[in-house]
Amino acid sequence: MRQLALVLSLLATVGCWVADLLLLSVPAFRNGWWTLTFFAFPLALLVLAWGGKEPKKGLQIGAWIFFIAGLGGWIALRTLQKVDGTPAVAVGDYAPDFMLKDQDNKDVRLSDLVGDGRVVVIFFRGKYCLICRAALRGLLPKLKDFTSSRVAVIAVGPMTPEEAKGFNLPFPVLSDPGLETTKKYGLLHEKGLMNQDVPRPATLLIDKDRKIAWMRAETSLRIRPDPEEIFEQLKK
Repeated sequence: MRQLALVLSLLATVGCWVADLLLLSVPAFRNGWWTLTFFAFPLALLVLAWGGKEPKKGLQIGAWIFFIAGLGGWIALRTLQKVDGTPAVAVGDYAPDFMLKDQDNKDVRLSDLVGDGRVVVIFFRGKYCLICRAALRGLLPKLKDFTSSRVAVIAVGPMTPEEAKGFNLPFPVLSDPGLETTKKYGLLHEKGLMNQDVPRPATLLIDKDRKIAWMRAETSLRIRPDPEEIFEQLKK
């Protein structure tokens, strides 16, 4: 029985990470510490299997090491990955204009979009960033509210239009493979993903006069604004 509990604790520790990844698109879980409670289940199994002669000692030690490594990695992901530096733009500045290709290989210019209303610009780290993908998909439930308020949503990342198409999103995902636009905004994160230069995660609300009305450049690679938080800025 104790040996079974140890095996289940190993699986449950893996399950904590899987659940955490599946919940990335939910801001409360992505930005908070809620999934830490999931580790209570493998911990309970380890306590249940504590002591006694039935389980193999190596399995018992291995299960504890695996649990501690899993929990430590979870905490490190939220506390150790930091981005420093000051962006080249701030609230009240004119947003640098740019023209980039979208996922349909069409040119999209910022100055054209602000002529029709306000624009939310989201800089993301790339196709291999699961948090970025989940955060962008997390905008979908709120997308109609943005559209009805005459607010366009666009994302800017270091990928080709073909790769951007794979995101399967209903708003423009713009290709900035040379990071020229990212550098204009001072949002370059050197060697930030798989030893490659990538954009620093950032969200900007740009008014019709192309001035930046609100901006958040993240210091944590895990945290992204809640869509509700972005939408609340439209009321100010």
